[in-house]
Amino acid sequence: GDCECLCAAISNFADMCSRHNIYIKWRSQELCPIQCEENFRYSTCGSPCPQTCRNIGDEPEPY
Repeated sequence: GDCECLCAAISNFADMCSRHNIYIKWRSQELCPIQCEENFRYSTCGSPCPQTCRNIGDEPEPY
């Protein structure tokens, strides 16, 4: 409903900001929470792929 629309709008705005190296921590348990699996945590500017011996020094793929 309205919350999904609001979360999508804020997420798109924050994504555009991050493309210009401006990172906004806007998610919380009260506002558009993201639940991660055990031992994982959500980060807006983290790499989606863990670094391994095979990809050390590689530039991360844009996402």
